[in-house]
Amino acid sequence: MRKSLPGGSCYGINWEWKGAGPAPELLGIGSPSWPTVRVEQLVCHQAGPDPFDSDHEVIMRLVSGGYVRLRRKELEATYFVPALLDTEELVHPYLAPAGYAFSTWFGREAYHAGAFVLEGRAWAVVGEREGGKSSTLAWLSQQGYEVLCDDLLVIDNRHVLPGPRCIDLRGSAAALLGTGDHLHSARTGGRWRLGLRPADPAPLAGWVFLRWGQSVSVRPLSPRERLSHILGLGRPADSSAPLTLVAAPAWELERPKVWESLPSALDGFFDAVLSR
Repeated sequence: MRKSLPGGSCYGINWEWKGAGPAPELLGIGSPSWPTVRVEQLVCHQAGPDPFDSDHEVIMRLVSGGYVRLRRKELEATYFVPALLDTEELVHPYLAPAGYAFSTWFGREAYHAGAFVLEGRAWAVVGEREGGKSSTLAWLSQQGYEVLCDDLLVIDNRHVLPGPRCIDLRGSAAALLGTGDHLHSARTGGRWRLGLRPADPAPLAGWVFLRWGQSVSVRPLSPRERLSHILGLGRPADSSAPLTLVAAPAWELERPKVWESLPSALDGFFDAVLSR
């Protein structure tokens, strides 16, 4: 049985906050066996160094201004920002770059994707920008399915690790979901945030690749297509990982870019998967 750790956990990392930490419901219950990374914010009005990526240190610019410095040996994530970030905003989306870098350093696979649980196993959901990934996962959550992550998918030993317990939606998607009191404004009004229930790691069942099209279709991908899609997600931490991950089944879920097509598309996916 995992015990609650003081700073909260996501991406398979226990986060230790210097200063006020985020609301506990945004982070999950970690494991003492997971690594602990210290997080600190410092106000800095200087331009900062150029982006840098090595086996020991990473520097990334932040879209809101400032930069984050990640140190592997020290297990530190330091955010240099013009003004301190709200702790909820720090957890999502600004913790994702740290989660990605440290996950790869720890030998885990990390991709820009989400995941949900079906019959005890995790299905990774991949979509391009504005490809319907977050709205699909939010709809699944509203139907009672457990959502593991929305923005950063971390896989360790073929298990998907939970991300922050929220999904951020654009206003149009939030309005169509009609989730009412379950949503609140986030990212200084730029998104609507849907809270997620706590989740545990789950074994990877397979992949769902979203695509806009003229009609609803659910198509299994061949091993060659799976490998191509997985390689397209980015550089793996372990060069052999794509060959391992391609063993899991993958489906292409195509539907028109209208909200009404989502339930029937997912019904088609569930029928296809559960009939096998």
